Amino acid sequence: MRLTIPGSVFMAVAHTTSDQPQVRGVFDCDEAHRSPLRSDYERIFDSGLVVLDTNVLLNLYRSNESTRRDTLAALARLRERLWIPHQVLTEFWRNRESPTVRHHHATKANEASAALDKAVNAARTAVTTWLTAVQLKDNDEAVERTDGDLAELAEAAGSLKKFIRAQAECDALKETATTHTDPVLNALEPLLHGRIGEPLSPIEYDRAVKEAQERADEGIPPGHEDFRTKEPELAAGDYLVWVQLMEEARHRGCDVLLVTGT
Repeated sequence: MRLTIPGSVFMAVAHTTSDQPQVRGVFDCDEAHRSPLRSDYERIFDSGLVVLDTNVLLNLYRSNESTRRDTLAALARLRERLWIPHQVLTEFWRNRESPTVRHHHATKANEASAALDKAVNAARTAVTTWLTAVQLKDNDEAVERTDGDLAELAEAAGSLKKFIRAQAECDALKETATTHTDPVLNALEPLLHGRIGEPLSPIEYDRAVKEAQERADEGIPPGHEDFRTKEPELAAGDYLVWVQLMEEARHRGCDVLLVTGT
């Protein structure tokens, strides 16, 4: 069952323990799904396991202060239901130093500023080309008019850049350079203590990567599209998470809600 909420994707995985042959109905098909009811949400939050995908953790660096605070508050309320596959933890540490994670706000501000500069320069080029094409480049009135408007455009872009950089400075997390002072790690450590799954053994890991590759060759999710652009061990990440999640669900005999960021 897939439950979609703005900003996140929630996937409920029903666990079944019966060894009896299944009597199939209209919903017993890989492509079938049931629309979630309020009771489904209530049941999963009351008794199910809530599993966080890597992006949920990494997005704590990318969020503004208000969103980060609300997310941590929600996770704190669900603490007794939380569980993290070991593969998620591996990917979290692997990606934490990426410019798009720990330095997300500065990186995005720089990208936006560069795009604004490019737009202003493109506008200048377009106007100059037009003046030349219509033989107005020596017309004082036309040049004065276009220069004035271009100056206003550059001023507006400068004002936007100033606002963007100020907002980035406001939203960026401070003291993330070391793990001892990183506020995200300081919040996650007590929240997830004792709630991290065991890694796969080397043999299990190799087998799962091979299975992920075989499934990808047949277009079977999860993660099959990643094999188009990534090395097998990196591309298999979603499948490794899935394998560990399903094993935990079987072990506990419970439903699972997988929360993954967008």
